[in-house]
Amino acid sequence: MPSSPIRPGFIQTLACNWPFTVSLPGCQLVTACFDPAASREQDLLDHGLQPSGSNRKRQGEFLAGRLCAAQALGQNGQCASLPTRDSDTGLPVWPDGWCGSITHSHGLAAAIAGPTTQWSGLGLDIERLISPKRALRLCDAILTPDEQHWLHDLSEDEAARRLTLIFSAKESLYKAINPLTRTYFGFQDARITEYAQDGWLTLQLLRDLSDTYHSGMEFPCLWTPYGHGMLTLVYLSA
Repeated sequence: MPSSPIRPGFIQTLACNWPFTVSLPGCQLVTACFDPAASREQDLLDHGLQPSGSNRKRQGEFLAGRLCAAQALGQNGQCASLPTRDSDTGLPVWPDGWCGSITHSHGLAAAIAGPTTQWSGLGLDIERLISPKRALRLCDAILTPDEQHWLHDLSEDEAARRLTLIFSAKESLYKAINPLTRTYFGFQDARITEYAQDGWLTLQLLRDLSDTYHSGMEFPCLWTPYGHGMLTLVYLSA
């Protein structure tokens, strides 16, 4: 459990929750519902975290994500301290022997942690559903030409849901790989090659990122509707 009590009113729920159809050995996923407007700077200080900026909403999101991460580590038998932030990259610093990922969006937060003996990287992302109007504007930026063909026969609402899913999956891919390569890549540098309605898809890199992660490599991704959006998880085997 987190080292300090969680103040009532900020976190409504904090619980272990595995919403995907496929389990990952050794991994624990924790989700939370929270009220960003109810967060206070003192909440971060109480948990040994230093506030970054004065935006209360961002501070609340940061703390909620870290509380989920601490709970996930605690469920794995680790010291349930909140992961700190790397001063250079801003990425979470996980205990030796562990990797993980943190995400938050519109009052929902989640984190996953797993042993590096089994997983070299984990990428978790939650996204609120993109509106059909906004989806039309974002389509060219997020989707490759191949992916745009997938939307042609869908209704506006279904196309927006599919775009949200692809957006989230590519975010998860970035969050899984970037800590290992420290190389930026964008939405056009990966594409979906397989998609299944029962909660999985495959992503393919379209550019070289390192000697290990290169163009043509494919990565599994789990997905599920969650809250008012999508939750996706990319996992890299050790």
